[in-house]
Amino acid sequence: MISAILLAAGSSKRMGEKNKLLLKVGEDQVLQKSLNALLNSELDEIVLVTGFENNLVSQSVSNRDQITIVKNELHNNGMTSSIQSGVKAASGEASAYMICLGDMPMLTSTDINALVAKWNSEMDTKHKILRPVHNERFGNPVIFSSTYKQAILDHDAPEGCKEIIASNKNQVITCEMTNDHIFRDIDTPEDYQQLL
Repeated sequence: MISAILLAAGSSKRMGEKNKLLLKVGEDQVLQKSLNALLNSELDEIVLVTGFENNLVSQSVSNRDQITIVKNELHNNGMTSSIQSGVKAASGEASAYMICLGDMPMLTSTDINALVAKWNSEMDTKHKILRPVHNERFGNPVIFSSTYKQAILDHDAPEGCKEIIASNKNQVITCEMTNDHIFRDIDTPEDYQQLL
């Protein structure tokens, strides 16, 4: 069972006054597009982690009955605290966590399913970490075996779990992607304009 932890707690300071997750890309807002890719995939569970502008962000997504929403009260402490909130809220049956960014609207359910298929094709994923790669460059989302649950919960670097990846290099497997969607997040107005 793979649980997706969808991170939507950040304050998007580099975007300026607007919350990037609520900007429109096509017919949907950024976060809804990111969520739709997960909902239409073969993932078993989705945990949405909110924080900054919690009410606006929570209310912006439909399908709320199909996901678990948890608010990270410590979202100002950085991304790691949101990952930890999501992992804590995930099902105890989860054998892996897919850490997803809420500001990647180019990712599709096909992309997500490619990662799930690669994970499921491995004979033994008990201690594995899966990273998507395209043109020799790593991106997101990353899948961690639930073996790393305590390491994630104890992790004190504020901006994600790259240190856990670095210290477990011999357990990392990769999934070669056919496109660059794994890099296409939105941090600045320029990033957003490139999506339009």
